[in-house]
Amino acid sequence: MQVTNSLERMEFLGDAILDYLVTCYIFSEYGADLTPGEVTNIRSALVNNNTLAKIAVDTRIYTELQVLFAPSYGLLFYARTSPC
Repeated sequence: MQVTNSLERMEFLGDAILDYLVTCYIFSEYGADLTPGEVTNIRSALVNNNTLAKIAVDTRIYTELQVLFAPSYGLLFYARTSPC
């Protein structure tokens, strides 16, 4: 796997994965009770910077992340501890 210099590509991929996971959660919790438009609205409300920042602060997940700066890649985040 080749590492790319494009943070935009990495951000796009991360956004797509987050959208997918949130959509799976919404469907697993509410199933057929929601219309596609309602699913889109709920997902949009959940996957935005303000909501994610509040969740990060409320859960203190930011304490598990470390910020690195690599000149060729910009800011990089990685988990300091294993998620498992």
